[in-house]
Amino acid sequence: MGTTAERTTEVNRVEITGRVSGPPASRTLPSGDELVTLRVVVARDDGQPVDTIDCACWSASARRAAARLEDGTGVRV
Repeated sequence: MGTTAERTTEVNRVEITGRVSGPPASRTLPSGDELVTLRVVVARDDGQPVDTIDCACWSASARRAAARLEDGTGVRV
């Protein structure tokens, strides 16, 4: 097991580049928190079917940006 200093330098990073599929959806959770969800479709280079990834935007700035996206818009998440 590593030290705390070693663990703080490790980062999990995921970058998704694709197109929005359908309109983003806004909703309020029972807790009162708001979120915007959207689906991103990512084409594959190998001719296989696309990957479909559902994304949830929690921060106010991310919700505002996501809510303005339209079907077919290119995005990087």
